[in-house]
Amino acid sequence: MSLRDTILQSSRAWIKVGAARVPLSDAQVILANTKGPRPPLPYLTVRMIAVDLPIGVDELLPALGATLSVTGGVEDDIYTVTVNTIVVAYTRGAGLTDAETAAELATAIEDAVAVVSTTVTDEAIVVAVDRGELAISTADPNLDLVLDDVPVVGVGGQRRATLEVQGFGTGSDAWLERMAARLPTPAILAIHDAAGLSVRPLGGMSDLAALIDTSIEPRFLREFEITYATRTEPEAQIAALTSTIDLVIERYDGDANAYTIEIEAETA
Repeated sequence: MSLRDTILQSSRAWIKVGAARVPLSDAQVILANTKGPRPPLPYLTVRMIAVDLPIGVDELLPALGATLSVTGGVEDDIYTVTVNTIVVAYTRGAGLTDAETAAELATAIEDAVAVVSTTVTDEAIVVAVDRGELAISTADPNLDLVLDDVPVVGVGGQRRATLEVQGFGTGSDAWLERMAARLPTPAILAIHDAAGLSVRPLGGMSDLAALIDTSIEPRFLREFEITYATRTEPEAQIAALTSTIDLVIERYDGDANAYTIEIEAETA
């Protein structure tokens, strides 16, 4: 699912819960500009009018990843690993090598755990998280796990987007008012926290009443600013085995009797 879709679906969940005492249905909160018959009035539409606007400057985010290696197994063996409390189980297919099994297992991990990224080299899978902490464990005899052994780096930054919610029909204005007023409540905050979003209203409500056939249809608009963090999938780095530091001590530029010190230290 794309970032835009994640924001839209999280926003629909918040709107359905927050707009009325009895939660609205999927048919009452729809994505704008989608095909299909017009739903009965009143209803709300949701649309992103700006996405991924940068806040400040992106930065490198170093971390340590775990190495999960496929060490054996045969067809129909079930490989099990727990990643951030989610149990991932993969059944080995017919004729697969250990390297092919590792690639399939890596895909299963990424599909099951949204914030986890993997890099596969032969039978080894480097597992790292896009955000938060990595908690990974396994007791599978066909898997070998080494924790915090691979340096990884991603690029992270802050972003903002603008969400437009339109109300169609009498009563939709009350829905817009209530969903905005309920933003600080625990139930709504939990929805946004789960998606990694922060939401605040932009201005007030606009009246967009329009002539439909021979009558005026009530229409209303509210906009919201959404802020969130992004991080690219972590890339595995090659750890330095040794580091060499040259230190020059001189009394003045061009000192013929300067001291030169070379320090070599093992780092891995």
